[in-house]
Amino acid sequence: MRTIFTLLFLIPGLLLMGLNLYGLTQPLRYPGLFQTEEELLRFPTEGNFTFDEALQALDEFEPESSELDTARKLNKLVNSAITHVQWTRVDPSRYRQLVPVWENFFLYAIGKYTSMPQFNRYHFTDYRRSLERGIGMCGDASVALSSLLTEYSIENNIIAMNGHVIVEMFDENGQSHLLDPDFGVDLGVSLDELRGSLDRVSDAYVQAGYVMTGETASIIDTYALKTGRDIYEGTVGYMTTRYYFERASYVMKWVLPALLIAFGLFGFRKRKAAFVALATDKQSIA
Repeated sequence: MRTIFTLLFLIPGLLLMGLNLYGLTQPLRYPGLFQTEEELLRFPTEGNFTFDEALQALDEFEPESSELDTARKLNKLVNSAITHVQWTRVDPSRYRQLVPVWENFFLYAIGKYTSMPQFNRYHFTDYRRSLERGIGMCGDASVALSSLLTEYSIENNIIAMNGHVIVEMFDENGQSHLLDPDFGVDLGVSLDELRGSLDRVSDAYVQAGYVMTGETASIIDTYALKTGRDIYEGTVGYMTTRYYFERASYVMKWVLPALLIAFGLFGFRKRKAAFVALATDKQSIA
């Protein structure tokens, strides 16, 4: 009976550890991204980074002399690294919206066996994983840009307004500037100026190559609204609970199997010691 109890720790621990190790060899990005189902991507993919290219761009990144120019450069980088997909139309397993079991079995189990939409199609709080997966929406791009700005000690906020999310950064003089990493656009205005400068903002999108129809036009309409604007202090403020849960789950996915294996091995060692003691006692009696 004790052997069975010991195996109940050891076998799951070994399986989970093996799953984690296997996950280290697997790409978080759907291999068919940019190659199939282009109709599910919002914009043409010419110029978009692969994950290796995104990593290289980050490794080689040199901040500019001003914080605004640095932020603009990071805005373009994020836009090239995260492709906006039709979030509710793509297959969640293929596109890794449902976090694969070999990536994080905690996030996988919650996404697979609950009806929590934030886990069924998961948005990472760690921008590195968003870059690796390569897909997202405006919120994913804004989280990535906000995180990078924070790494370069540039004060910033994430602004959510009626379905669209952008980033507000502050330069050395405390001046507000708005950036839209989902489109890769510098709006050219502060948050206070936004509603009164819609023509200027529209020109910024047009100059970036976007046609002022459809979704782009609806975003300008969103900027015109007086209500529905929420301001968060960076990534942690925007996704507080998930931010800490995600990081804890990535630690625990290694700690749990390690503990199970340790308990299992301890059980075998204890059982072996008991056998040795029993054999010694029998020899003494003999």
